Amino acid sequence: MNIHHLLSGTSGLDIPDEDVQRIFQSRDEVHEYYEQRARQAKLVGVPGTPDTAHAEAEVTISALIMEAVAGTTYWDYVQENIFKRCGMTGSAFYTRPQWLTDKHIAHPYMKLADGSVVDALRNLDKGSPYPYVLGKNPGRAFIDAPGDGGFATARDLVRFAHALSDGTVLDRPWADVLTAAKIPHGPASFGAYGIAIDIINGQWMFQRAGGNPGVGANWSIYPDTGWVGVILSNRDSDGVGRQDMIGQEMQAITGASPGEGSGG
Repeated sequence: MNIHHLLSGTSGLDIPDEDVQRIFQSRDEVHEYYEQRARQAKLVGVPGTPDTAHAEAEVTISALIMEAVAGTTYWDYVQENIFKRCGMTGSAFYTRPQWLTDKHIAHPYMKLADGSVVDALRNLDKGSPYPYVLGKNPGRAFIDAPGDGGFATARDLVRFAHALSDGTVLDRPWADVLTAAKIPHGPASFGAYGIAIDIINGQWMFQRAGGNPGVGANWSIYPDTGWVGVILSNRDSDGVGRQDMIGQEMQAITGASPGEGSGG
């Protein structure tokens, strides 16, 4: 196994289930917990074989390697070398105390099993009923795990997309290495380093999505036309979901109907 396997989601690693009930109280506590989880990772598959179920171990270990090389924490490195360099003034790895006191930071509104919706950050005793995040509450984290996401505005994510294409983040050849197709997932769908890429109606689309109870995000780059799509939400879906909105965005930009694959 090597770094390519970690970044492309093909390491074959797995780790025990996360303790979603734990409430963290410091950056150091968060870092120690996820570092220990990474050390518990075991090889359960053949490196080079796609398996997105092992994403947490791969992301955390990659962040720990970065910390060892840079001599600083993942959070501080990204703040200095990504957010600051790209002019992402509204983006940061905020802590729970900052989240609670800064009125500019959106709170996650989480749906409970009885259908009611609560501010997850102010109800740490409540958890999500959805099977893929069962019992989880994003407010229990003091800060995002090393290698994981942070807080960002839509405007800042557009700034990052432009910085990726103009050489601000990476020299152009290395940006191409980051976004190049690595692993085939379908006739016109591939895995790259941390992003999914697709050929939609004859043009490339780079995409990164994520979510938590009460939190949803999707960021898409259409490099052939220069369009950037950002979808952010702070409430569990009622009716139109994130996939529906992504489909509408994709149709508006590429002309392809939702569900369509590649085109000539």
